[in-house]
Amino acid sequence: MKRVWIALCLLPWAAFAQAPEFVTIPANPSQGRPFQMAQTETTVQQFAAFVKATGYRTEAEKAGAARTWRAPGFPTADKQPVVYVTPADASAYCEFIGARLPTDDEWEYAARAGATARHFWGDSIDGRYLWYRANSGGRPHAVAKKRPNPWGLYDVEGNVWEWTLATPVTEGAVANRRGGSWIDCEDIDGGPAKQPGPLIGLATWFKVAVNLSHRYDDIGFRCARPLGFGHFLRPKTGRPEARLTGTHPSPHPKFGSASFSAFPSAPRRIQTQPKRSVGALAFP
Repeated sequence: MKRVWIALCLLPWAAFAQAPEFVTIPANPSQGRPFQMAQTETTVQQFAAFVKATGYRTEAEKAGAARTWRAPGFPTADKQPVVYVTPADASAYCEFIGARLPTDDEWEYAARAGATARHFWGDSIDGRYLWYRANSGGRPHAVAKKRPNPWGLYDVEGNVWEWTLATPVTEGAVANRRGGSWIDCEDIDGGPAKQPGPLIGLATWFKVAVNLSHRYDDIGFRCARPLGFGHFLRPKTGRPEARLTGTHPSPHPKFGSASFSAFPSAPRRIQTQPKRSVGALAFP
């Protein structure tokens, strides 16, 4: 019996040990405080450890979908970014490790690392920094194999889109996909008599209502957390749920407010809502 209790006590910490490395993002000179962002996108191995520790089932699994994070339609490896996760799934993992999803403004500020061009390295696509349609071979790749941005973040463009939390435009929480993925071209056809629009770039985003439980084979996430001793939290041992509510100050002057606290005193949970609307695709 003693061995059983020891195993039960160690299990959450074993999963917590799989948590990603975080890097400190400098404070925006105009507004906000320093915070931390995961150096890489959350990997299959990290997500699997969370599932093993908590018994968590993703929304795709609960829906009986043919494609899930375990079987996304291509071979998976431990260091690949996890996919087929909804914003609720992503937030559940981040909460487990004492973190949260980044707000939209946090993500762009951290991804740019002070750059003002289309990409953090310049205006032209460069395969040394990202996995995209031209060099991915039709699948995502292990994280941190391309060059990082100046603040030490890998794969902020390409490999997989990353979930962020955006300011709601109507009732209910709204998420954005940021950064482009392994399947994307640099630009998207604008239609008859229209110029192509950017598909990969730090100012490109796709907005979708959280209650749609949207997931796909090229969407993953990375976590963020406040800077300070408070992020050393015990991992959760229950079955996480999610709650995306509230309006809080944004640390980036480009955005007036965000749908999630940039610096919460404690991780928050997600509560999905009944499906009511269809998400919109938009470019700034």
